[in-house]
Amino acid sequence: MFGFIRFVLRKINRACHPQKKPGLTNQIKSRQPTRLEKEKPSPAYHILLNGGLALLLLGMFYGGIYGAFFLDNLTQERSDHLRFAIIYATRGLEEEAEQSFEEMAVLDEVLEMFGSGHAHLNLFGLIALALAYNVHKIRLDDKWRIIASIVLLAGGLLFPIGLILQPLVNKTLGTVVNILSGIGIMTSITIYLWGAAKYASWERKKGK
Repeated sequence: MFGFIRFVLRKINRACHPQKKPGLTNQIKSRQPTRLEKEKPSPAYHILLNGGLALLLLGMFYGGIYGAFFLDNLTQERSDHLRFAIIYATRGLEEEAEQSFEEMAVLDEVLEMFGSGHAHLNLFGLIALALAYNVHKIRLDDKWRIIASIVLLAGGLLFPIGLILQPLVNKTLGTVVNILSGIGIMTSITIYLWGAAKYASWERKKGK
């Protein structure tokens, strides 16, 4: 009688507290690390992230210094040349008026190049950050991703410098710097586009 009662209680206890199968438990434990494991970021990710932030910070410093110490003076000087050109023209002094217009055109070029340099620094910084966020979707070897990221950041830094060199130092030198840096930037972006296309193709094949 007591043996029968113990048998029934044992059955009830097993029904209320089912035991997990050792094999299933081991399978779950063995799968958990692979699910939680994250892919190690590529070195290109850190290069693009740090470089993009550095370009943005440099662009902010550049814009602050330019706006605080140079922009107002250059704008005022340009206005003065325009005013003198109009005065000379009304008095019939054609040579003086033409010279004032030429000096005003030079200042227009300086203002445009300075503003363009500031805009390009910020633009290339944002491009680098966008690529850093999506670099894991670039299906290329780490070697190519690292090379493309270094070339992009170097070009993003040299391109604004070339713009500033044109009106201040030598137009030919600044143009050469712009051409070389522009080619580097386009090449690196082309490499990343190729890697993104390969990743998209791989995703489509995997989904089939």
